[in-house]
Amino acid sequence: MAKRKPLNPKFIDELKSPDYKVRRDAVNAIGKSRDERAVDLLLPMLNDKTITVRTRAVVWLLRQNDPRVIRPLVPLLADKACHVHRPIAEQLPKFGEDTILVLLETLDDPNPDLRCAAVSLLGRMKETRAVKKLVELLEDNNQRVRWRALDAISDIADPRTADILYKAALTPYSEAETSPYTPSAIKVIAVSGLFRLQDQRLFDVLIDMLEDPMYRWRAASMLGELGDTRAIEPLQTKLSLRPNNRVEQSFLKTAIEKLESLINTN
Repeated sequence: MAKRKPLNPKFIDELKSPDYKVRRDAVNAIGKSRDERAVDLLLPMLNDKTITVRTRAVVWLLRQNDPRVIRPLVPLLADKACHVHRPIAEQLPKFGEDTILVLLETLDDPNPDLRCAAVSLLGRMKETRAVKKLVELLEDNNQRVRWRALDAISDIADPRTADILYKAALTPYSEAETSPYTPSAIKVIAVSGLFRLQDQRLFDVLIDMLEDPMYRWRAASMLGELGDTRAIEPLQTKLSLRPNNRVEQSFLKTAIEKLESLINTN
């Protein structure tokens, strides 16, 4: 291991410079120094008014592998700058249990952007302890929080939420809807969760989805993976509807081939 070099005191003073470039360079120097004071020196820089400085502080704090950085970093998941919040979302899971406990607390934060971020991260981490609160957040007064909560429930795929996902999968939808928070998106999220759970009700939901041109390809793909040969005839029927749609035709044909191969194998 390389010998730790003493931290030049000038960098500590330069953290207060009016020039953001000087502050940025000081943050980089302190971060690279591996000085035992680095965390304490860099934490205040998370509040810097300049995105560049905040970003460098985030990067170097995450590299310290010190769990003390978790609680100060979590609020920045709601930072408007993607260069600030993205590395936090990507790397906080490495702290494991310490991160999970802070995120569970954050589900009650008054800031809807922060609730959204915590919900998404817990979903990515497949944290089953969050399920009860996520179900409650389906009634949140913020639409994005409700949508993210369903998405996280789908990702975690806890058997306790099967009925919730099934109800959401029955949501009506139309081709004209374009917002990511429309019933059509909710339906796809719910169906994905049912697929992860291998819920027996999924087959009928997917057959119904074949009727919608927007999501026919997705339903066909899942039916092929599901392995229920009853889907062959409905899939074949849809082949004649839009013969010029190559993407849809490809998914339909692939699904049919997979299911027919199961018959031939047996």
